[in-house]
Amino acid sequence: MRHLFAALRTRDERAREQMDAPDADPRMLAKTYERFRLVNAVVSGERAVYRRWVRPRLSPVWGTRLLDVGTGDGLLVQTPGGRNLLLDGGPSASRLSEALGRRLPFLERGLDYLVVAGTDEEQVSALPRVLERYPAQNVLWAGPTSGTNGARDLQAFLARSRTPVSLAESGQVLDLGQGAVLQVLAVGKHGAVLGLEWGKFQALLPLGLDFATLESLQSGLGQVPSDVVLLAENGYAPINPPEWIAGFSPQVVLLSVGAGERSGRPDPEVLEALGGYN
Repeated sequence: MRHLFAALRTRDERAREQMDAPDADPRMLAKTYERFRLVNAVVSGERAVYRRWVRPRLSPVWGTRLLDVGTGDGLLVQTPGGRNLLLDGGPSASRLSEALGRRLPFLERGLDYLVVAGTDEEQVSALPRVLERYPAQNVLWAGPTSGTNGARDLQAFLARSRTPVSLAESGQVLDLGQGAVLQVLAVGKHGAVLGLEWGKFQALLPLGLDFATLESLQSGLGQVPSDVVLLAENGYAPINPPEWIAGFSPQVVLLSVGAGERSGRPDPEVLEALGGYN
């Protein structure tokens, strides 16, 4: 067993990088995925013991982490009750896999929920390959099911793996335990706008915000305080009007964009409007 865990700790950089290669060798990928299944099989029994006896005795863990996935969206929510939720996943399988490996405990190498809040390539392309290593027990899907190649690939993977998928609806509330909830504030053609709450903490996550949804929500949600607000579309100015952000009076504003982004995101006017935020 000691040798097995030593092997599991050893990084196979060549195999990991294969996850992102469009011309990846199918045999190499098969070996990589088989190794992931071995890891999941080894820890699955221990995970049940950990969840039932160890986790309840630990101090509550709560956090929303913006994962380093480059230009795209990938947020990991870890709840006080020990649940792990991934919101979208970004474009790079290797970067998402590495980020989850750093954040998830060894005996929790899986996701309680995957929430597909937007289906652009930079939001979902990484997911099919990463879910081989970090399987999701349930999926909540918002937005088109076949609008992009990434969305079609993800749908095909979920069907093959027989992962339960439910479609998100406006007003839906996902109970995360111990008072924490994830709310579906709106669902549009582009995806979903989500709200995360625990006690007095509130976060606005407009991962699937489009102009029609923005217009319908501005008057109804603009004056509800939120501790954290995520900028939509990697800081694209037209979808992040200053009055929309200011209406939430956030303490922290999150932005997910890769270094040297070709589109020039975030837009300069967005950064100017955020001069007073962290």
